[in-house]
Amino acid sequence: MLLALTGGRVIPVANCDIDEGTVLIDNGRILDVGSRIEIPADCERINCAGRVVLPGFVDPHCHIGLFVEGEDTYWSDANEMSSPAVPQVRALDALDPFDTAFQDAPAAGFTTVLVTPGSGDVICGQSTVTKTSGTVADQMVLRHPAGMKFAFGGNPKNPYRTKAENHPTTRMGVAAVFREAMYRARDYTERKEADPSTPLDLGMEALAMVLQRKMPARVHVSRGDDILTVIRLCKEFGVDFTMEHVTDGHLVVGEIVDSGAPCVVGPFFRPRGVSETRNWSFVTPGVLAKAGVKVALTVDHPFTPLRHARYSAAMAIRAGMDERDALRAMTINAAQIAGVGDRVGSIEPGKDADLVVMTDHPFKLQADVEMTLIGGKVVFRK
Repeated sequence: MLLALTGGRVIPVANCDIDEGTVLIDNGRILDVGSRIEIPADCERINCAGRVVLPGFVDPHCHIGLFVEGEDTYWSDANEMSSPAVPQVRALDALDPFDTAFQDAPAAGFTTVLVTPGSGDVICGQSTVTKTSGTVADQMVLRHPAGMKFAFGGNPKNPYRTKAENHPTTRMGVAAVFREAMYRARDYTERKEADPSTPLDLGMEALAMVLQRKMPARVHVSRGDDILTVIRLCKEFGVDFTMEHVTDGHLVVGEIVDSGAPCVVGPFFRPRGVSETRNWSFVTPGVLAKAGVKVALTVDHPFTPLRHARYSAAMAIRAGMDERDALRAMTINAAQIAGVGDRVGSIEPGKDADLVVMTDHPFKLQADVEMTLIGGKVVFRK
């Protein structure tokens, strides 16, 4: 089925903006984009004159479907805290596609999200990337596994004995759990290569994928000292990694640049309630982006709802972030960091027709999402 979005201001992200542009879609994929496209006679048209057409937004760090809206977070399925290291658990196995947030996401222009376990453990489990429309989790998945979630700082500690007894109580303990698990995974891999009859260990199999750089470590970290610890440990084991939240990133920007790690920055609309957030600032993503770090933005849904994500970006721009950097942070950078940049994040031929039609530029307060398409199908219309 052919579909054309015509007459709008198209912002492909990967290329220059197109006034009165056309996006031509065929069977759920983008066939062409430009200002002088021949539209077949049998093609359905949607008039987008006076509107802005963008790639669907991507959030590379959220807990949608795990922390289900309207339910007490105590009963959520985001944290398996029976052990400080649970690399065998998978966000996909707890994902609830009937979470009402999956209805809100397309209404906010989000078409793709990376769903990650929470940060209650040191090694928290495997992430998955999904589209934001559907009722069967397996049919929504775009990439799985999409990374191994690790957490540093205050969250994985257990100073008040509210978790399983073997959880660490200090930052030293958190680092030790990480290091011990990675050495165990290395030893497991060597033993299995030498003896294929070695009993299967699902957790070690998953960590082996991280050591072999078949999936990245996605590390929850905020404070400057914890950022440096993460860089040190990931360098020690030679793993690919992203750093997520990165509240103090503007304070250790040189070390982050040297590490080569992409950063997922946010959320912002939260109080300075703990040491991890005492230095939070809207300047962080702009400082990192200008230094050459690949930056994406997150609101850490549901801790800040996805529907407020554009306002976080707008505030980052007001604090000095380049507008194009902010747009890339919500689209192509986020998609690439999530490992799905070949499918989504920009309007280019061959990519999924995941698009959002807005009444104005997305970073203007009065702008509204008028229509969202996933795979060339309208999944939200205001």
